[in-house]
Amino acid sequence: LNSPVSRLKKLNNIITNLADFIINQLYTINEGKEFAIFGLGKLGSKEMNIGSDLDLIFVFKDEDAKLKYSKIPQKIVQDLTKYTKEGQLYQIDLRLRPYGKAGELSPTVDFYRKYFSKEARVWEVLAWTKSRFIAGDKEIKNEFEDLIKEFLFSRDVDKSFKEEVLDMRLKLEGITKETENVLDIKLGKGGIADIEFMVQLFYLENKDRRTGILEGLLDFDPDVVDDYIFLREIETRLRLVKGLSTSKLTKDDTITGRIADTFDLDTKTFWNRLKETKERIRTHFYRYFK
Repeated sequence: LNSPVSRLKKLNNIITNLADFIINQLYTINEGKEFAIFGLGKLGSKEMNIGSDLDLIFVFKDEDAKLKYSKIPQKIVQDLTKYTKEGQLYQIDLRLRPYGKAGELSPTVDFYRKYFSKEARVWEVLAWTKSRFIAGDKEIKNEFEDLIKEFLFSRDVDKSFKEEVLDMRLKLEGITKETENVLDIKLGKGGIADIEFMVQLFYLENKDRRTGILEGLLDFDPDVVDDYIFLREIETRLRLVKGLSTSKLTKDDTITGRIADTFDLDTKTFWNRLKETKERIRTHFYRYFK
């Protein structure tokens, strides 16, 4: 029971279930009507970690419902991001919505239908593989879920689609600026993002409506599972030590030393193991794009 896989699943489940419960309670308390709340990102894939933010999607039944009840999603966001003496409950990430932060908070199902068919880009197809219903109107849940499936699976995962995904992944890697002495376990070369992109593509190719990365990864080589778990465990320990949602480690840094200790490794061995893990993941990742 105490395998690294079950430990990670348990941690992810506890944190995600708590968020789900709070969102459901807020929908009820604020008398939510005629809209549904979906999650994207780590909330959607049920893989929240310590300090994960909430990627929330609000979707209204139609324009009438939106006119009547549009203040409720705003109120839910306020409640979720409130500051208390213990700090802020959650941070909310709205960048994955259509038009990002500039977009409206709670569009209608119809709006999404048009957006998905005409404007959504390849990176959004990948992001929406993690979408999951959390709270709200069940009819809207079903209608929107059908729409998401159509959006995800009606497009061919051909060579140009894969090339665009690869290009996007390498851009993220360029932004993070790794060096010999600074590694990024999430966005860097061979980081968690490599695995996520691989599994999301696998889901799209197989028209498989699962949202979690780990569950899809179990269909791959067992070595990749171990490497992914290792990076996710580092991520958790890094967040516990730093108290931030950071993903960068510096060679010979005291924090890196403290994390190495938690694996019963000296800093040098830990650093080398991390580098080798990331190289292996990158090899698997490239193989997937051939």
